[in-house]
Amino acid sequence: MSSTIKDRIINSLGSLDSDRLKRFKEKLIDMGKDGQFPRVEVINCDTIDLATRLINVFEEDGAVNKTITILRGLHENKIASDLEGKMEHGRLAVDLEFERARRNAVDVTLDPRTAHPHLILSEDGKQVRHGDTRQDLPNNPERFTSCVDVLGKDGFTSGRHYWEVKVKNKSAWTLGVVRESIKRKGQITLCPEAGIWTVWLRGGTYTANSTVPVDLRLAQKPQKVGVCVDYEEGQVSFYNVEARSHMFTFYDTFREKIYPFFSPCTNDGGENSAPLIITPVSPPE
Repeated sequence: MSSTIKDRIINSLGSLDSDRLKRFKEKLIDMGKDGQFPRVEVINCDTIDLATRLINVFEEDGAVNKTITILRGLHENKIASDLEGKMEHGRLAVDLEFERARRNAVDVTLDPRTAHPHLILSEDGKQVRHGDTRQDLPNNPERFTSCVDVLGKDGFTSGRHYWEVKVKNKSAWTLGVVRESIKRKGQITLCPEAGIWTVWLRGGTYTANSTVPVDLRLAQKPQKVGVCVDYEEGQVSFYNVEARSHMFTFYDTFREKIYPFFSPCTNDGGENSAPLIITPVSPPE
């Protein structure tokens, strides 16, 4: 996508002169609830801050809808229609990108040799959950021993590869890819510099673990996450499968074999006991 949703809102608000922008702010203040948009702060903010506030309160799709509603209420129909058109074009681009990724589906199976001793894998290697008892397993070099992680059996040194993981009913998880030489023993720092490209859920917040972590403000809670690796382009992309929406993309350079990475996280006294499930990718419609 050539511009973010925030960029599109900023551009739309930037089309208003100072008087019309003030009327937009007044309307937003009136529509807000429970002090969502304090008058003094909103009246004095610029378009960048205003767009940020809209997204923080309503999330991305809601912010766009609210902006369009207010613009139409102020009879700024051309600006509202332009924003709608940009959003529709952007969604089409994401949909095409998502379907292109899914055409590269691969059969991913978990590697028990890498699984932390607290992790319980299904016989077919498609599910993993955290168990209460530490299993007596050999401390081979491939195995994670401090963090409850597991890798896929097969790694990649070229090409595009895509798989989907069901995260429904989980309150915490981590998904992504790692380079073959990552640290397996002791604590692990989840960041690209360590050879780890992941997105996680913690405390109700979705985060891309980049050098500076990025808070992902998702319009819809994912029940299934798609992961796509383009080795030559150095990209790792994440998708909300049901919403057919893009979550985040890392851009880097791969110099060694990389593997699918999974962590169901601890079961949290049963609150996070559901497994991560690698699911078949349905064919394009």
